[in-house]
Amino acid sequence: MRKINVKTWKVDGPNGQQEEDTLVALEGVLRLAAQKDMPQGLDKFKIYTKLAQAFDKAIKSGTLELEEREYKYLTDLIADKIPSQWALNKDIREAIEEFLNAKEE
Repeated sequence: MRKINVKTWKVDGPNGQQEEDTLVALEGVLRLAAQKDMPQGLDKFKIYTKLAQAFDKAIKSGTLELEEREYKYLTDLIADKIPSQWALNKDIREAIEEFLNAKEE
């Protein structure tokens, strides 16, 4: 089990300042990966179901809790699919680094 604190920050958007967080960044990586190579099959369906449930809980609790299988899936996606220019955004970079450095409990 990995527990990651959901970090929040403000960004300037078309309608003024908006709040973004770790979950928005991770969902962005999931969407980018799906656009290039749509995950298919029952195994991926189960992973995405558990991710969706964990994200829903994290919205309420402020802590993303992932089993090792789902954590590894996301870290592999980040390693392969995260846009490198996201490192220029300090908040996203710190949120992703905190995610990648989460200790197993």
